[in-house]
Amino acid sequence: DHLPNEVLSELAECYLVGHLRTPGGDLGFLINELVEIATRALSSGINDPTTAGTCIDWLGAGATEISQRAIPSSMRLDDSRRLRVVALPDSFEDYVERSFGRLRQYVAGDMNAALHLLRTLGEVAESCSGDEQIEALAAEADRLSTIAEHKLVGANLVQYQARARQLQRMLVGGATAGM
Repeated sequence: DHLPNEVLSELAECYLVGHLRTPGGDLGFLINELVEIATRALSSGINDPTTAGTCIDWLGAGATEISQRAIPSSMRLDDSRRLRVVALPDSFEDYVERSFGRLRQYVAGDMNAALHLLRTLGEVAESCSGDEQIEALAAEADRLSTIAEHKLVGANLVQYQARARQLQRMLVGGATAGM
């Protein structure tokens, strides 16, 4: 019922508790910051698609890195191989939604930002190791297109649709070819 002081000390060294989230200890914090900066950059009061594009580039770099890593098992075993913790690790799809999905509504109304996001999704796809990852990117591109087709008009819409079709062909070809 009571742990020895040595064990308590070891456990305490594994955690740092504070009042603020930190970039070093919380990937979600960094993603949220970039999404917020991009969202503000695309607001009508600021209208800065270049800053939004830079944020999209950083989110793309992060997604590329995550696509190349193995998602850990949810089962955490001790040295004796006994189950100790069942975790809920984020999947690649979770990262795509947290970053690009939260930007979708704002990006879809700006042709430059929408084209930039499509290009970034294609760049991330080039690093993906599995069909599930490609499918997550294709689904995100579809969701972006659904909104963009209602927000963009005229030549902007035509240019967006051409790029979106090009990306979907690449993603479908890549998923079936195993990229």
